[in-house]
Amino acid sequence: KYKGRPASYSADSKDTQKRNIYFNILNTLKSQTDKSIKDIAIENGVSRTVVYKIKSELNQAKKG
Repeated sequence: KYKGRPASYSADSKDTQKRNIYFNILNTLKSQTDKSIKDIAIENGVSRTVVYKIKSELNQAKKG
């Protein structure tokens, strides 16, 4: 069954640059809670939506 397009910014992304951005955002979210989502997005050159998706993945991993 088709499960949709793979996420561009993920741990198993084929694009190494996008994979590095993913891990950079992940590390920032884990370490610095005082930094805003907007600042993280601008710093990494991605949209706020991407940062929110990575943040929700992180929260899901903590819960489950």
